[in-house]
Amino acid sequence: MKTTIDREWGNYLGSNEWDLYLTFHYYNGCRPKNNRRLMEKMYNKNHKIIERMFFVSERSANYQDVHSHILIKTSSVTDLLKGIKPLSSICNIKQEGINNEIKTEEGILKVGYYVSKFLSQGVDYDLL
Repeated sequence: MKTTIDREWGNYLGSNEWDLYLTFHYYNGCRPKNNRRLMEKMYNKNHKIIERMFFVSERSANYQDVHSHILIKTSSVTDLLKGIKPLSSICNIKQEGINNEIKTEEGILKVGYYVSKFLSQGVDYDLL
């Protein structure tokens, strides 16, 4: 059963409109602290076109490194994708699209639920 924080964040995120759902998988791994710096830097460089951004850093298979799921509300998807393109040198940026649902191995899940599923387990996350 999901904990209250997971459910509450899932409900909140699911009640908002998002324009992009991205996943970053780092080629050479990334520690949580470095991932946070990268997320904040990406937000700060694009703050004029990002209305709202949520990220969560989930542990990768080795439990040391992380990958990120990012929800973004933006005034220009095209400009934002151009602005983050340089990050493709350090990570695979997968654009999941957005319709507030995501296709997973478990089936179709609400995106708010999917990105909040590990929040109670000590992962780093933030709403910018």
